[in-house]
Amino acid sequence: IDTVDAEGKDPLTENPDQWSLNLENWKWSRITHQCWERYVFGAESLRSLPFWELGGLPFSMRHYAGSEPESDKPTPRQVVPAEKWDEFLSRFGEANAKAQAEAADLYKKGFNPDLELYESLFRPDCSHQPVPEIEREETEEEEVYDDEGPFDWDEEDYSGPEGIFEGTRILVDGVIVRYKESGSQVLLTIEGALPENTVLSLVSDLRRKLEILLARPVYGRRLQESSYLKS
Repeated sequence: IDTVDAEGKDPLTENPDQWSLNLENWKWSRITHQCWERYVFGAESLRSLPFWELGGLPFSMRHYAGSEPESDKPTPRQVVPAEKWDEFLSRFGEANAKAQAEAADLYKKGFNPDLELYESLFRPDCSHQPVPEIEREETEEEEVYDDEGPFDWDEEDYSGPEGIFEGTRILVDGVIVRYKESGSQVLLTIEGALPENTVLSLVSDLRRKLEILLARPVYGRRLQESSYLKS
């Protein structure tokens, strides 16, 4: 696993440790040393991952029964690559027109809309248990989102099961493992020490599934500790 991005820099991510600022010399000192591991995944050729479109397909298949094809747009047969047509029919041949159009567009862009695989993207092959997510209370405050980084600035205290996290969390051997989608990347965070073979299994599982869904090579890089925010 590489440790830097395409420009030789690590993406910015949250800091799991506590730090103290000396107000006399304005120097930071580290108080805790959490043994977290972070891995970032993406495809060099993609500026945006198609998770929004993939995640919306099941909704369209359930809720747009009876929808009619848009007359001013190409038909799925015109859009889907010829070598993928039989596969398209086996997956979406019985779907409504809106869902078919959305699936065809994913094929046109070179992706592999395997919904069963997408549902298992953040469910690794190793033994694990899901962490129930807490719903965020609706407020009128404007949410602050970091478009360039792999986390939301307003997500606080989500290193514990009681916190709010806009992603997927599971427990592996008692350790919280987090998956976070962010634009062109997926961030895998392991909040504790796991056996090396377990870590390799988590990394390879996610990378393999991403490569199938995206139908192109996917990089996986371990983030260096220097990329942590001091907060």
